[in-house]
Amino acid sequence: MLVLSTVDCVKKNKVVIRFLDTGTELEVYKSNVRAGIVKDTYRPVIFGVGYLGSVSMKGDSKAYRTWGNMLRRCYDKEDTRYSLYGGVGVKVCTTWHNFTNFLKWYKTNYITGYTLDKDLTSFLEGDAKVYTRDTCVFLPHTINNFLSVKHINRELPVGVWEDSLGMYWSGYGRINKKQKRFETIPEAVAYHRETKILAGKALLDKHRDTLPEETMGLLERYMLTL
Repeated sequence: MLVLSTVDCVKKNKVVIRFLDTGTELEVYKSNVRAGIVKDTYRPVIFGVGYLGSVSMKGDSKAYRTWGNMLRRCYDKEDTRYSLYGGVGVKVCTTWHNFTNFLKWYKTNYITGYTLDKDLTSFLEGDAKVYTRDTCVFLPHTINNFLSVKHINRELPVGVWEDSLGMYWSGYGRINKKQKRFETIPEAVAYHRETKILAGKALLDKHRDTLPEETMGLLERYMLTL
């Protein structure tokens, strides 16, 4: 870093410094510079891309964890979820590499107890592989799971599996407290769709009063695609 100048004659114990890597300028105490404890909060040290920007994580630890987990699954190859995110090209927009920018969006949109989701817009607008303010919403964990596409057997349609007798089973969640078996795959697929629609309608009714109108509109559009 390079010292540019003292601030003024009243604050002779302070200087303005510039970090050569990022060009960031800060007004800091000389004693902190000498002690080597001044940090460049614009240097991308979090999974190689993220940085704090102009804010501290103090008081916003939940937002920081949400942001950090988003970056981790996209950029940390050691993370167990990387193969489902960064490994298939999912990224975070460069604006959100800066925690300050993400925090502004978070404070406006966060709903207590809900989780960050980008899959909803993915289903509606195409294969969205970038976390941005335009692709993300906060949803209850139950709806987040509802949107997840989980293959029981990748050789069969979603929600269908085959038993040892060659019968096909399906049924979404616990809507009927039990699954049903069928002789053909189309029958099993139809039943899975029927039970998933019932489960989806129940979830939307349950959270209708807490979800923003815009998010409810997206969910209702998604239900039409089932």
